[in-house]
Amino acid sequence: MPSPLVTVLLPTFRRPQMLARALRSLLNQTWQDFQVVVCDNHSDDATADVVGKFSKMDSRIVYHCQPTNIGAQANFGWAFSQVRSEYFCLFSDDDILLPDCLTSEVEGLRQHPEAQAWGGVVLATGEDGSVSRWPPQAWPEGFSGPQAACDLICRNLRPANTGMLFRSSVLDSDFHPGYPDFHCSDVLWMLHAAAKGGIGITNQPVAVFLQHAGSLSTRAGHDPEKGMELYWPSVLYLLGHFPQGKLSVYEVAEFRRTLRFTYGVEQFRHLGRMAAIQGRQPVVSTCIRRLEDDFQDHPGILRLRRLSALPRVFLRLYFGIRYRIMAMKKVGDRRERSQDQQIALNAICSSVVTADT
Repeated sequence: MPSPLVTVLLPTFRRPQMLARALRSLLNQTWQDFQVVVCDNHSDDATADVVGKFSKMDSRIVYHCQPTNIGAQANFGWAFSQVRSEYFCLFSDDDILLPDCLTSEVEGLRQHPEAQAWGGVVLATGEDGSVSRWPPQAWPEGFSGPQAACDLICRNLRPANTGMLFRSSVLDSDFHPGYPDFHCSDVLWMLHAAAKGGIGITNQPVAVFLQHAGSLSTRAGHDPEKGMELYWPSVLYLLGHFPQGKLSVYEVAEFRRTLRFTYGVEQFRHLGRMAAIQGRQPVVSTCIRRLEDDFQDHPGILRLRRLSALPRVFLRLYFGIRYRIMAMKKVGDRRERSQDQQIALNAICSSVVTADT
């Protein structure tokens, strides 16, 4: 039996209802030549029953349950090790692929043989019903070559990896040494795809990213310790093993410097600021130590020391007002969109998010 053209990797843990919705969105794809590998990190709930129900209906769904809980990072790493097809897609169990996602991305990769990844617009919807789009407008539609794509990613203007289709050549020996020790970060494989050939983006919605309290990205965004645990090890690895691909030695050096500041200096400044607001002094001290030992970022260190010396009540009030103003600006930006466009975005999200599980 020939191998499928696309492998969809679906790591999961204790989310049977969300998983059912994700699987249904996969079976509704207009592109049919794919296999789904569900990687269950030893769930002890109805996950196996849910997958069993779907696999009886469709033999393209393959289920693997880890014998013990090996942690989210290792489970992701194990998933990557299962890729045998020409293309692969990493898909979260709490997100949704729209019907034409794989079709449009396979077509994009076939039309641009040099591209190593192809994605589209991801609609991010919050628990409050708000809808926004990702990537930002700064990322151009169509194909971006190695230099342009790496520049955007290193400046933190990367597209969403949700639903993005990659060539399996991205998973080389430099991607990460040893899958059991894998540290999952979209920056890691995005830059490998960009450096090796470039990334393409179609200006049509391909997936829905659900923002909720239980998601890894939400927890990392609000918990400085979780942020360091999830993202920093892979960024640290990438700083020492930036993919050469089709880049010159000079370009690699320049991109590493940008990456070092964007995902190193600015990340620890942000994590330290969050920790100061939350009154978590040990985490603030860790961020200061990293900024001092790894980056010699004296302005950032001075800022964090000043923040940690201020009363927590003042910090919460100041940053609460600041973030509220930023949130109001986002609402204003959404209002600037045409009414028809906002209605269309909400209709797409509600049609799949509220689907029966």
